[in-house]
Amino acid sequence: MLIWTGALSIVGALIFGLILGRLPFENPLLALFILVASLCGTFGVGFAFAALTLWLKGTAETIAALAQFAFMILCANFFPFFVLPEPLLTVARWIPLSYSVDAFRSTLMGYPPGFPELAPIEVEIGIVTVFGLAMPVIGAWLYRQAENHARRTGSLAEY
Repeated sequence: MLIWTGALSIVGALIFGLILGRLPFENPLLALFILVASLCGTFGVGFAFAALTLWLKGTAETIAALAQFAFMILCANFFPFFVLPEPLLTVARWIPLSYSVDAFRSTLMGYPPGFPELAPIEVEIGIVTVFGLAMPVIGAWLYRQAENHARRTGSLAEY
């Protein structure tokens, strides 16, 4: 799944490059590292949401949809962080995926003035690396806990 999603991300970038013209592609190896670490961390978040689904059943789908929408805004996927109002920027700084977006964008652009926006690139790469390594472990652990609880209570067959 990680390889497939990573390949789709790269193909998407190539297609956008063909449509829009030359995209900034300054530090491809570091950007690839950031992409892989971000995807690993995101899969860990997926495991955590799967655990939440076992706990909350159908309610978790609503929470996941709201979280996905909130992440699209707070992680500034489609716009720079500086356009976020200060309260939202404060929340964005608590989300590791924000640093993934900022580091990836800044790395590919070659660190123009004002980028990265959230922290120095070394700090962002550290956060992204820890996110990519820790979140799959945490997410898998949460899922195992929820699955074991569901087996013990007999609710696994319900959902």
